[in-house]
Order: sequence, then structure tokens, then C-alpha cells
Amino acid sequence: MTQPFARRLRNILIRERLNPADVARCLGGQHRDGVTVSNWLSGRNEPNMRNLLRLSTALDVEPMEFISKTIPEASSGQPVHPHTKFCLTSL
Repeated sequence: MTQPFARRLRNILIRERLNPADVARCLGGQHRDGVTVSNWLSGRNEPNMRNLLRLSTALDVEPMEFISKTIPEASSGQPVHPHTKFCLTSL
């Protein structure tokens, strides 16, 4: 099953008409960048915060587009600690 981040990244690439090699070039074009993008798309790994910000800058999208379409309390019905909500909405 595809992980949510991988699915969102794949949808953004389709929308922007980019392929994984384009993304790797935007991130620096080194071999490890290509492997990293491949791992993200397969759901094997997800980016850390630094790489998430690099990726969102390279693709000119908001970081929240990769993280979630909804705030956790909306989907779970459980209250979210104010600090957590701030962190999620301030990205």
C-alpha cells in the first residue's frame, strides 16, 4: 500500500508534469538525490523536515501539501494539543 506522503508527492509530480529525475535535479542533482526521491515515491522513506522544506521549495508548493490535507482533530475527532496544532498550521 502506498504511504500518504508518497501518494501526495506522486500527485504533485503528475500535476506539475515532472518526473523523479527533474525533482532530483532541483534538489541538487547528485546521485543520492535521485535515490532519495525514488525512496520517497516508493514509500520506503519519508523526508525529514529539512528535506521536506527543500522539496517544497524546489517544487514551489506549500509544505503542508505534503503533510496533510486536514488537521488531525478534524479527522480523528480527538482534541489536539495547542502546540501540535500550531506546529502543523505554521509550516
